[in-house]
Amino acid sequence: QEKDVEEGAKSDMKSNINGDSRVKESGIGCEKSSRPGNNIAETKVDSDSVFMQKKNALFEKNRAELENFDFSTANLNLDSKGLAARKSERDQLLKQQRLAIVSFIGNHQLQKCDINSITEASLPVSASCGVVCDIAGQLLRHCLDLALFKGGRLAAEATASYLKKRYFRSQQRKESLERCWDRIEAKGKDIFRTFQQSHDELQSRTDNEENSDNDVILSDDDEIDNRGDEPLVLSLKNGVLPPDLKFLYALSLLGEGGNDFAALKMLSSVNDLGIECHMRPVDIDLVPDKSWFLFQSTTTGELQRRDALLLLSDILRSKGIEESLAKKVLPFFDHPSSDVSCFEEKETGEWEKNSHFFLAHSRLKLYSVISDSEYKPLSESIESALSIINNIAQAHQELLWGESSSASHPNPTSVLIIEIISKAFSFISGMMLKSKGGFLRMDFMEKLTRSVNNVVRIIFDIRLPSAESIIRENQIVLESWATFPFLSHWQDTITARISDRCFLLCAGINVVLFSGWGNEDFNLETLYSKRGSAFFGVKVFGPQMAGHLPPHSETLISTLWRKVYDIIPSMPPLNFDNSLREVKKSQWYIETAGKFNDLSERRQIATLGEDFGLDLLLSLAAINLFSASAEAAPLKKDIFVRNAMSVILPVTQFCLDTKVWESSIGRGVEAEETVRAWDYYINERATLDENAESPQHSVTKPRSKPIFTSVTTAALRSSMINNKGGVLLQKTWKPNSSKVARVPISLLMNEWKLEQSGQKNSKLSPCDSLLPSRVSMKKVDFAMKQLRSCLTVQALQKASIKVASALLEIAADPFCNNPFLCLSHATIFAGHGPRGGNSDEPFKRKLPNSEEECTPLEALLILGRADCLRAVAFTDEAIFLCSY
Repeated sequence: QEKDVEEGAKSDMKSNINGDSRVKESGIGCEKSSRPGNNIAETKVDSDSVFMQKKNALFEKNRAELENFDFSTANLNLDSKGLAARKSERDQLLKQQRLAIVSFIGNHQLQKCDINSITEASLPVSASCGVVCDIAGQLLRHCLDLALFKGGRLAAEATASYLKKRYFRSQQRKESLERCWDRIEAKGKDIFRTFQQSHDELQSRTDNEENSDNDVILSDDDEIDNRGDEPLVLSLKNGVLPPDLKFLYALSLLGEGGNDFAALKMLSSVNDLGIECHMRPVDIDLVPDKSWFLFQSTTTGELQRRDALLLLSDILRSKGIEESLAKKVLPFFDHPSSDVSCFEEKETGEWEKNSHFFLAHSRLKLYSVISDSEYKPLSESIESALSIINNIAQAHQELLWGESSSASHPNPTSVLIIEIISKAFSFISGMMLKSKGGFLRMDFMEKLTRSVNNVVRIIFDIRLPSAESIIRENQIVLESWATFPFLSHWQDTITARISDRCFLLCAGINVVLFSGWGNEDFNLETLYSKRGSAFFGVKVFGPQMAGHLPPHSETLISTLWRKVYDIIPSMPPLNFDNSLREVKKSQWYIETAGKFNDLSERRQIATLGEDFGLDLLLSLAAINLFSASAEAAPLKKDIFVRNAMSVILPVTQFCLDTKVWESSIGRGVEAEETVRAWDYYINERATLDENAESPQHSVTKPRSKPIFTSVTTAALRSSMINNKGGVLLQKTWKPNSSKVARVPISLLMNEWKLEQSGQKNSKLSPCDSLLPSRVSMKKVDFAMKQLRSCLTVQALQKASIKVASALLEIAADPFCNNPFLCLSHATIFAGHGPRGGNSDEPFKRKLPNSEEECTPLEALLILGRADCLRAVAFTDEAIFLCSY
């Protein structure tokens, strides 16, 4: 209770401080409302010991009141209504006590922290206004880069107070000079005595003041005094900041929130900033310290208009307020650098800056079009969004898959381009579905189809041919779409690639470490090996694979199915919404839905823009469906339907976990052994249990490793101990496959002795001794001593590898009584060694040249080394040895 009360008091104190801040009409100054009791000079602050005594006394008083109340309640003979009334009275008493404690602690915290000292206390006058503004500009940029928006606001307000102090300091000097000349005129000719008296009076008045900096001479004092009537100097009276500081101050207010009106008013200062001039590019490779050069040029360089607007766009995007404020900040971005012609010359650094500015401008224009769509005709809004798409496709066709981006891993700029285009097409398709396409003309639909086909060609490298070319080649086959699941023989190579890309994007949305942009053929083992990542939301085992999709994508698919039934009424019914509700009740969906939603909100999944790519393909399907509904020719209509169904069918099957078409795309794993052969070698938790019984055949679901913190780990351990009767049991993973039988080591050893007894006796001659065996055992003993003497984790890992290597030598000795046990222990010790690197060197041996040279013991040792290599994460080498 005491901890909660203190935190509540501190939060109340912070809210009081923020509530006292008032931004003046000019948008610069910061004043504090005067409240009684907040001035430290007037209020005596209790020491910590006195405060603790008073707090403990207050707690004892509250505890006594509660005990008296409970005692009186126990003595009363009350019915259920009376007990409910007493309980309500007790809750009210607790609430009053809590408020009293919060008020007591809050008042003490307010007295300890002088909340007025931030702006009311005079800053030391030690530099000119220009130097102070330069330092404040650098500090504001650092605060914005580190997302310390409150610190940036305080820095700007402190600078404004400093400028006001400089103005009043100049006025004090003028008043002193005027009083001096008045005395000279009054005294007459006794000038020296007059100067002496005025100096003594000024000195005595200075000594009595607590903080006086009038005797400090600064470089700009004469300029301020001589130009006191000019507007620039008069602006110091109100604490008006320079344009760059005012703009940075506005960004701090936007980032902190709560002062959007004042921030938007001050953003107009960006028009007073300078426009970039094309300077000679600097060769970064010739700079001795590149990082320091970039840091210095970013923080100390003069803030130009384009850089300021890029900073504004980044802050709006990071705070999630870009869409709501797009219409208000868009006029600031109307600048010649937003023209597509600026990309014709690729100068060093300039082309990239122009590119980022162009994308920010396009994103704001798109959000502005979306917000204005409620008041403008739909055709005009769609035309505006389409022009934005065409401009981006024209300007960034080469940038999308540039040198720093690959087909399987797009760079952040490529993801941003895909996001803008996807949102634009989603807006267009949403408006078309909302209006049911009644306003669309055939020529406009052809223009829209060409645009979306061009974007699909650029982003997915899939060239959709025109309907006329397909008809000329007689490649069209009319489908009846009679029953579920549909046949897939109507698909050609292009539509099959679209379906395959849809499935890969769906899988990329559900797996953290899996990219949905890869061009290589889909490999089930590659996807299944990612199940140990931060999130694996794909259901692999079953007739088809299934997973999660964002809610807006599910809504769009449901709308597309209704549009399909309008075009093809004879198609068998598919109740998408009911089927989706049934899927969400399944166990695999419930186990992973919460974490999927959490990661999606924080953008920690689909980081390569797979969700935007999927939305773009769904928009392609919507546009093709509207083209089919507007087309009168049956052959062309069938082509548009085929293109749309190539997107809808794989996504529907992945979302509903229901087989809707006969295709190998998205097929699940019905036979476990196709991937279980990898499971034993990939899973790092594999252990050997010689007493394990043969388990029942069961399907092992992909494990989704949770993200633990110290609090959740403690809670998990506590719940496990409670469930197990106070004992925390260690769970060990055991290989589970229908082709593998769990045989105890003792049974293996009996069979081994029967087969090897005659061979061992025939190979060993009477002159052989146990000296090699003793040497091998000495190696194990020495390695164990080194292991016990380790003081660091790294030394322990290296020593574990040495113990495993020594145990392998023991197992290779002909006199070893139990090589199976030695190999099992060697695997356990190898599992404690470092993963990767050169950890495989101790387990490398020359393999026999032929099957005749490979003895049973040699074969057993090969399998043992394979298990050790698997334990140190050399999976491919382990699989090779097993296959050998």
